Amino acid sequence: MRAGRHVRRDPWLLVPFFLVGVALTALDWLRRQDPIPTLEQTAFDGATLDVQIEFAGYPTGVTQTAVSLESLVDLYPQLLVWGIASYVLPLLAVAAAGAYTMARAMGREPWLAATGSLFGFALAIDLAQRLFGSIDALQGMGLWWGLPILALYLLVMVRLFAVPGLLVAGRGLPTAITESSRRIAGRGWGIFGLVLAFGLGAWLLAGVSSVGALLSTAIVAPLHAVTIVTVLGLEGDE
Repeated sequence: MRAGRHVRRDPWLLVPFFLVGVALTALDWLRRQDPIPTLEQTAFDGATLDVQIEFAGYPTGVTQTAVSLESLVDLYPQLLVWGIASYVLPLLAVAAAGAYTMARAMGREPWLAATGSLFGFALAIDLAQRLFGSIDALQGMGLWWGLPILALYLLVMVRLFAVPGLLVAGRGLPTAITESSRRIAGRGWGIFGLVLAFGLGAWLLAGVSSVGALLSTAIVAPLHAVTIVTVLGLEGDE
């Protein structure tokens, strides 16, 4: 895999997401201690195995806890500030790590605008996924209705696969979406395999007790970021 070889040649590509993984692991611990209701994922509870494809659409790890935006309503001001910060700051950290990693892999100087563009994309994707996840009708669908929805979701993720790298390369969001779809055309099944590999790998690593967020962020996220660069053919001089 070209991305793996690229990372072996430049181990510094692993550093930003490792640091973010440490921060996300600490955040999981803090969320379990604070009074704000927290969503917690468990892949295996001793009786059932809940297999998920944890693919966000941009390079990131998977935390074991999450902020329920509905829980932020009617909070005391100090708790509201903490709740919003615990939602926004991790996305910003992930965007900064992704922008730096992809820019370095491209041989470009990291730039602040790339972090802002990637953060905006990550925020939009996260809010959209939360919106669809909150629709009871979608959650209650059986196998035959659920499969087409899953297929459509994966199709969108495949078409948007290269968007984060194009944003870091300086494209605007509309241009990045159009160009990503064009570049992916004709190799959708290969990208589909990558989406499954990264999604299942992130889910599997995130299930490791205590250090799941660190493992999924430090391992899957940088490989995902560098893979986007190699898919685009934008690798810098090595």
